[in-house]
Amino acid sequence: MLFRLSVCLLWAAVAGLVACASENEEQLFPPPATNACGEDTITYAGTVAPLFQRQCLSCHGEQFPSGDVRLDTYEHVRQYVDNGRLWPSIDYTGPYPMPPVGQLPACDRVRIKAWIDRGAPND
Repeated sequence: MLFRLSVCLLWAAVAGLVACASENEEQLFPPPATNACGEDTITYAGTVAPLFQRQCLSCHGEQFPSGDVRLDTYEHVRQYVDNGRLWPSIDYTGPYPMPPVGQLPACDRVRIKAWIDRGAPND
């Protein structure tokens, strides 16, 4: 008899916790912030090119491009978008992770990915 009572109380406690958790799901697991990095206002000229200027052109500029990879013009960047090598390098999922000293900040990666996902327009 005591065993049945213990099982019933345990069952009631678990059911109460599950009900409480499901009622507060949005509080417990908030949806990810959208547009936290301003990814809906990204342009090549205003966002991507200046980012590459700051982060990439010291090694991948016109004069002595490391690995023969140039990122100093839209045409060069677009070449690496089209051949599928740009994003895997930036996302550290490809054979040549860049920059080699550590990933770009998260918002910079989000912005580049959003621009690529929009078709990498020259805007």
